[in-house]
Amino acid sequence: MVADADSQDIVDSVSGEHIKLMVFAFGQTNGSLNAVDVPSVSFDGGAKNVLILGGFHFVLRILRRTLALGREIEAFHAYWLAVVPCDDIGNTTHGDTVLQRFQNLAFIVKEKSGDVSLWTMLRQRDAVTKEFVAEWSPRCNGSDAILTTDNVFPNTKNGLGGRTLRMTTLVWDPLIIRHQNENSTWYTGLCIDLLQYVARQYNFTYVITEPKDSTWGLRLTNGTWVGMTGMLERKEVDFALSGFSVTADRATVTDYSEGFFSNDIVLLVTRPTAEVSWTFFLQPFHWLVYVVIGASLLLVTALHVCVERHWVRENDAEDTQSSASRSLDGADTTEGQSVCSVKYDGVSHSGHVLLSAWLLLSVVIVAVYTGKLTAFSLITNGNVPFNSLRELVRQDEYRWGLLGGTMSESILSTSENEDYRRYYQGVLRFAETDPDVLSSNLSVQMAKVLTERYVRLGSSASYYQSKKDNCRLAIVPERLFADTYAVHLQKGSPYTRLFNKAIESARELGLLTHWERKWFQEPKRCEDDGREVISVSLELMQSAFVLAGAGLTIAALVLGLECLSKTYTRRCTGISSS
Repeated sequence: MVADADSQDIVDSVSGEHIKLMVFAFGQTNGSLNAVDVPSVSFDGGAKNVLILGGFHFVLRILRRTLALGREIEAFHAYWLAVVPCDDIGNTTHGDTVLQRFQNLAFIVKEKSGDVSLWTMLRQRDAVTKEFVAEWSPRCNGSDAILTTDNVFPNTKNGLGGRTLRMTTLVWDPLIIRHQNENSTWYTGLCIDLLQYVARQYNFTYVITEPKDSTWGLRLTNGTWVGMTGMLERKEVDFALSGFSVTADRATVTDYSEGFFSNDIVLLVTRPTAEVSWTFFLQPFHWLVYVVIGASLLLVTALHVCVERHWVRENDAEDTQSSASRSLDGADTTEGQSVCSVKYDGVSHSGHVLLSAWLLLSVVIVAVYTGKLTAFSLITNGNVPFNSLRELVRQDEYRWGLLGGTMSESILSTSENEDYRRYYQGVLRFAETDPDVLSSNLSVQMAKVLTERYVRLGSSASYYQSKKDNCRLAIVPERLFADTYAVHLQKGSPYTRLFNKAIESARELGLLTHWERKWFQEPKRCEDDGREVISVSLELMQSAFVLAGAGLTIAALVLGLECLSKTYTRRCTGISSS
């Protein structure tokens, strides 16, 4: 209640009806308003009822003073009832610039005739008009119908009455996606769907800006805040909406709504790709297998030569004895030709068995080799190189980083966990030579993960989004901590209650689940073992050409040896004949 110093009788009367009043007494000194007590007015916890007793100009001064003290948002949602004399209210258009900044404002006016009437300031967009409500009576001219709040303050039925709220955000695909062309910038995503739903519920418009430093919200060593949290603390915006996490540190300077999305903080890394060398066609078998195959080939060749030589010697002896016998009988020739001569095919029965066994072994070897080669044509990417944060911070092969100015940095920088501290100290050490390890740009961070031996601390949601384009992306099995996204607002903001109701309503209607399915698309199907089909290049064929060349070389050497052997044999035969 705001009144002059002579209103104690009213206070006593109302207090007798068990209504608690906070009274702020004002006096007139040389026509100026002594309003030193206004800063102590508290609006936290929701809208408050404010009763002002005095002239119309006195009311305007109170309203202006409230705005000057930076309490516009709270005052906008409070219920203001002013009791003024008829002569003062007159034409209120001269006060419109002040009145339009209050959502719920009504006047009880005592007419010259003695009647008391109730007028309210009806808000339509940014225009405010004075509208007659009723002849004033606590029970409406003695009837049993009590005048309700909606009658006295009709703007409550219109939500925020088309008020424009200021929002700050940062791109966080797919929650916030920025689109640009030559003339404009606009945003889409899960958060925008939620914002449009809340705006329809409470009848407000919004403008979107991004923090100039492109950071989320981090307290500096001097105690000041940067990023979106800093904008809220300085009251530059009304709320912040994106993939904006809730932390105890941020909660000291801002309020936040119920969470609308939750996920885990994990370590993102790419699976190491198996290297393909020029020995690709030799890889299906272990080197011992090739040694055994070569030894078997030499052994079978030696056995075959021995068997055939033994068979040839026995066959020649039998043929000579039989031929001589038949010659003596005169039955071995007919018109100068042998009719009982044996046609030699060069292979014995034992040789047939030996070659058949070797051929069967060759078929088995070829079948196994073909199957193994087909399997090797699918490169199996390796498993993640470590299974926990502890293993990561105790190795030197990979570097690591995180999005600067995020909740993760705040937690790691203040944590007493040894592994968390070592991770953050490592980030600071790497940042001395590579500032991108602390970049707040998600695209920069993901590019480092995909192209370098680099690990990023990030959300599981960003992992599933990025996996749509790269099956090599993986996460370390250990989950570090949970992360909840919420709407962040100014400390003591009355909009917190509105966002809480809207988010709860969206959850009950299944809208949050619908939006998640809409924006978090299923990643392309990736094999669990991370395999990828490779194409056979000329480089991979080197081993095959080497084997072919080795075979040709050996064949040429054997051919040369055979030619030399035959030449030597002919010469020896000629010398013997001579």
